[in-house]
Amino acid sequence: MYRIGAASRKGDGFASDLIAWRAILQSQLTELTTLVVLGTLTAAAYRKAILAVSTACTGDFPAEYVLVFGAGLTILLGLVYIPPSERLRHRAQAIVDGVAPMPDSFHGDWQEQMQRRHDLAVALKV
Repeated sequence: MYRIGAASRKGDGFASDLIAWRAILQSQLTELTTLVVLGTLTAAAYRKAILAVSTACTGDFPAEYVLVFGAGLTILLGLVYIPPSERLRHRAQAIVDGVAPMPDSFHGDWQEQMQRRHDLAVALKV
């Protein structure tokens, strides 16, 4: 994730690179989200097993701990995912602004320019 963010920050990469980086970032988000869900479910199962086997009472290991654990993992995932994603979005917007700038005046082929800009923005998911 940080390699993608660093490359976006430096200004490296063309439109095709940004599309590939976004796909990589999305697949990493999916995989890490799966790990967060599995980790939270594992913590819940561990709590249930401890309460079933040992002499511990529910006050020793409240269910809220499992929720706090899942929330903590989710916050950590957000802290890791959001910066490179935002850098990638800013770089994609810079490419859109550089390749297809907003027309200065609404004379001539301004509608074609706006359509070109819109198509590029959709392709880069800005």
